[in-house]
Amino acid sequence: MARLAGFPAETFFAMQRIRETALVKFDSLFSPDRNIWTLESLRQFHSLFVDRFDDGQGNFLEKFKKQLEGANNDIVQLAAELLYVQQFFTSLTGPDKKLENVTTILSWGAHSPQIPRWAVEGVQHKIAADQSFNQHRPFHLAWLSEFLIHWQELQAVTRDKLLSDPFGFAKDVRSIEFERGAFQPMQEAWLHIAFPETFESISSRNDKKQIRDAFYDRLTKGPSENIDADLLEIRNKLTEQAGAGFHFYRSPIVEQWKEANLYEHDIDLIRQSRSREKYADFSAEEKAAHKRVHEALLRLGQVALDELGGPRNYVLKRTSGFHPESGIRGGKPKDLWFGIYRKENEDKFLGNPQIFMIVSGRGIEWGFSPLTHPDDFSNQEMRRRTREIAKAVLEQLPVAGSLEAQELASQLSESGNWHFRRKQRLDPKQSEFASLADWLSFLHTDEGAKNAGGGITRYALGKEIDGLELVEEVKQMTQLFKPLMERIIAESPPTAAAFKEPEPIESVSPVALTPFGELLRAFLQELSLVRGGPFQKTDPLWNAMSAVKNRLEQFEPVQSRPNFQVNISVGQGNWATVPWIAILNTNVTKSTQEGVYIVFLISKELNRIFLTLNQGTTNLVQELGQREAQKQMLDVASKTRSVVSELASAGFILDNEIELGGGGWLAKNYEIGTIAHIDFGTDNYPNDEHMNALLEALIKAYDRAVDETPSETLPTKDSSLETQAIEAEAYRIEDALSELFLEQAQLEHLLTIWDAKKNIILQGAPGVGKSFVAKRLAYLILGQKDSSRIETVQFHQSYSYEDFVQGYRPNGKGGFTLRDGVFHRFCEKARLSPGRKHVFIIDEINRGNLSKILGELMLLVEPDKRGPAWATSLTYAQPDEPRFFVPKNVYLLGMMNTADRSLSMVDYALRRRFSFISLEPMFGSSKFRSLLADNGIPQPMIDLIVSRMIELNVAIGEDRANLGPGYRIGHSFFVPIEDFEYDSGWYRRVIETEVHPLLEEYWFDDPDKAQGWLQKLLEGSAI
Repeated sequence: MARLAGFPAETFFAMQRIRETALVKFDSLFSPDRNIWTLESLRQFHSLFVDRFDDGQGNFLEKFKKQLEGANNDIVQLAAELLYVQQFFTSLTGPDKKLENVTTILSWGAHSPQIPRWAVEGVQHKIAADQSFNQHRPFHLAWLSEFLIHWQELQAVTRDKLLSDPFGFAKDVRSIEFERGAFQPMQEAWLHIAFPETFESISSRNDKKQIRDAFYDRLTKGPSENIDADLLEIRNKLTEQAGAGFHFYRSPIVEQWKEANLYEHDIDLIRQSRSREKYADFSAEEKAAHKRVHEALLRLGQVALDELGGPRNYVLKRTSGFHPESGIRGGKPKDLWFGIYRKENEDKFLGNPQIFMIVSGRGIEWGFSPLTHPDDFSNQEMRRRTREIAKAVLEQLPVAGSLEAQELASQLSESGNWHFRRKQRLDPKQSEFASLADWLSFLHTDEGAKNAGGGITRYALGKEIDGLELVEEVKQMTQLFKPLMERIIAESPPTAAAFKEPEPIESVSPVALTPFGELLRAFLQELSLVRGGPFQKTDPLWNAMSAVKNRLEQFEPVQSRPNFQVNISVGQGNWATVPWIAILNTNVTKSTQEGVYIVFLISKELNRIFLTLNQGTTNLVQELGQREAQKQMLDVASKTRSVVSELASAGFILDNEIELGGGGWLAKNYEIGTIAHIDFGTDNYPNDEHMNALLEALIKAYDRAVDETPSETLPTKDSSLETQAIEAEAYRIEDALSELFLEQAQLEHLLTIWDAKKNIILQGAPGVGKSFVAKRLAYLILGQKDSSRIETVQFHQSYSYEDFVQGYRPNGKGGFTLRDGVFHRFCEKARLSPGRKHVFIIDEINRGNLSKILGELMLLVEPDKRGPAWATSLTYAQPDEPRFFVPKNVYLLGMMNTADRSLSMVDYALRRRFSFISLEPMFGSSKFRSLLADNGIPQPMIDLIVSRMIELNVAIGEDRANLGPGYRIGHSFFVPIEDFEYDSGWYRRVIETEVHPLLEEYWFDDPDKAQGWLQKLLEGSAI
């Protein structure tokens, strides 16, 4: 059963009382002798609260009180009891605060009953940490009231039937949706409250899906349409491993399904490991904990990096020299951490200041540090340099009492639990300074500069850790301290004067930004005045449009992304039926006619605005016609929703059911192409804070939709380097030339061919570096080291059309499901970003049956057959499915080993669709010689390698009866690997273990020849 171990009986008793009152008796939670939860009372509450819904700025209780004005005593008490239920599930509001909120509402009535003891005890134990129960409280209450009205409108016999069928009850619960959204967590919580034996205490449907996906193999018949039944089966199967009543969010289960996070169990293992002398002595479990924490810090650091705008200006680093397999050069780390600093501060300011997170055996510390304290460095030179730069860094902090300092102090106070420290890594939950002002004042003194440290930090210890939403904590930390990170720059003058704010002048007040809602309203008013006449550019309208555009660009989620562009349109030559305001990622699309983008769509009557994730329609309609274009749009929208499902928790609706009121095909296509939306009436625009949150959620979802990033890789073999989350950095011809043995003219010629042909094959003998060259060519064609836009597969004899394009696969239920293959999925992804190139690499392309694997793609991959105009129905496609095409921004690169005797010739039909590029052995290249010399290989050995291998390749090339040029041996056999150290036996090992076995295969019918060449290659090699 789903009931968790460790929950007191009082919690479940309270749930039972809620169930009886809300679903059976309709009496009262606090006054059981009164019938308060009646249909009439619920309808009155709905009229007062939902019909006058207010999710704008302001204190919830103050707005709630205003909404309930005129309510009788029963309605006031009903409102208090509904709030008790709404708060019951969350642990982010403490029990005292929950009861205080309920008591406050009860005090608004003529008679204020006491909260019963069972109700007080029922909220003492936390259930789940979900911020939506605080952030979306009005939405939750509205949904709850609408469900309860629906419930009482059902026939009694229907209610009884549902109460005896938990899964039928769940279906009924999920059938009721509040039109403004943001209700889903309350639905899931309500299921647990009503049936704690059956439904998990999980308010996130996305988490439920992740759990099911992770434990897919525990389901006897595979996943079903009933996710709650699947979770119950999974719980029963895992009980033997984890014990009855285990918690999905706690170790050892949580690590098996949830992305890397930090948990109490891992902290305990890190603390336990401190008793070991060296890292090699750690137990396997202790090493695994260090690895999990190390990976979790990377993910959390990436969250902070994203909040700061990405790695364009900032650097993310983790524990210096740490590798999960070897520790710090065999030693044990005193703690694990991430730190983020400005790039320009790396040299002169030694990477200060930083936002950071430190994990040790005591717990977790996170926050802001203007300086890493000298005592935290083991290197004496670093200690000395830190003290040298201290004054220059600390001078750039805001002065105590300044407007900036006052604003930060207010934000820290509101956020709560921040400590003002002399340095990091001190005893937790203490402060050396009473306030931010005292801390800043100290740091601006000579004593503060001499201390050369400081921190504003938070802590989580022991059992506090598992209940933390660390992603949200990291986001909040970054938002709080971003202004400090931005103001302290090494190239700035080392004086405080440039950074201290002037004394405030009474007559001057800061200029406030006009609320976005007011600018929208002004724009629509101007548009309504002129739209009845001929299309014309009037100054008031264009000024209003410009104001909207400029203000939208100033929202942080838009402003922090330099590649984002805001466009606004009211028509071209004629007034648009549906005016719009678009936010485009110019790396993805520069036009609203294609690709995915964000757009505010304004209804024909100018009385509703829909903020949507949408897609371009014009080009599709022109190439496919209206009917087929709509199929394509519906298909893209459906697949994209699975990527951006978390938008539902931000209040967006994941469907295309919007009504713009326009009768033309363009308005209809806007509606059909909608992926997700939220709408506002002209009298209830969200305030700027809410709009910022909506844009942040939508833009992050947009980023994922057009370019899902791959999972993080493990650290490299070089344990002295730190694995960092790095944004796709630029990659130019100069970068490629520094890594490849090709000359610039060769490289440019190759790129010209590929750009025109779209499809190339690199062919060559073993060891010519085909894979290495392929990846660098991909980077060049993309202009970035962006692995998220590169996919690689390897063909083999069993590879099929079903693997590559589309086919039926077992579904775990004894049947088969039609699933897209890897290339089909890659093309769908590329379609969402028409302005960005994507590269698909096929290794060993001639190992597969190409005609069988490619099928219709033999036509569609041709460079002049790309795009919607050539879309075709796939072999397994259903009649109503959209036709498939290969986008113009997909580049294919195949690799072919010319020395594999088992391979057949490449299909001639395919040959004319690809350009073939031969890669040669590069023993004669000066770059090859330089690389060997740079790796410590003596010059006589370099000369021997070059001369012997060139001689061998000449012999292989001239043996046309058996071999030929395609069998020559490449230079990669002799390219030093990472951590290479030359010794006198290196050359012999390469020849005997890599080159000679190849020669034996080449001359299998003439072993004396292979042996002769072995002796010749080794002759005089003791250098």
